[in-house]
Amino acid sequence: MIALLAIESVSENGNVIQKQEPMLAHLYQLASSKKSRRLEFISNSIKLFDIDFSACKTQDIDVGLLQFVAENLASLDFKSLDDVMFLIFQANKVISVTGETLIEFIEEYEASADGESLGRPLIAKLSVSIGLLCILVNHIIESYGIDTE
Repeated sequence: MIALLAIESVSENGNVIQKQEPMLAHLYQLASSKKSRRLEFISNSIKLFDIDFSACKTQDIDVGLLQFVAENLASLDFKSLDDVMFLIFQANKVISVTGETLIEFIEEYEASADGESLGRPLIAKLSVSIGLLCILVNHIIESYGIDTE
């Protein structure tokens, strides 16, 4: 994972203790004093996946950044189940709206005669961004044992 820091410390008896921590954990901890700030942190992180298709270019989508954010969110130690449920809710909103728009763009691309209105690299990056968000939601649901039915 690219989003984790390896932290080593020495215990009182001299043993080296290694643990991994998400790089954004410190920011989340700073925001954790108030629920509204935690939810704002989660919401702003998920908004990165909400890509504006109309003004989007292939070079505007940084899949590495989206992977970094998804891995951090997957590895954070959330303070409450409300934070987890809020993350799932926000991610599902983005998946449903952006996913539907992506399907429409793919259909438009396949129907166009020249095929240049929306290129394959752009469709691929948009698909990866939605896929990362879907994987994040599934990981969070499984990690916290949330019943989806």
